[in-house]
Amino acid sequence: MTYDASKLTLKKVELNSKLSANAVNTNIPGEIYFNGINADGISAPSFDAATLTFTVNKDIEASSLPLALPVNVALAEACDSDLQNGTLSASNGTITVNPTVLPVASN
Repeated sequence: MTYDASKLTLKKVELNSKLSANAVNTNIPGEIYFNGINADGISAPSFDAATLTFTVNKDIEASSLPLALPVNVALAEACDSDLQNGTLSASNGTITVNPTVLPVASN
């Protein structure tokens, strides 16, 4: 996956518990590589492979908000137990950064 590392900082990657023997590589800012295996197979019609947690970098100008930041799947592959390619679809997404709204004190 790819994201704008000048605006977002990756804090955590949590892989789905259905994926065992998994690995995550986040050494390159702006890129996330992960894989997972399920020896029993995955029969669900769909599931979330991972949950990504980001923080917004504090140097984003308030005047640029709201700001839509893309998070893209660069490559997605799957195979069965015979190492034959399987069908897999992946969805890109967007993280929207909104301005902070502070409460107004009243008398």
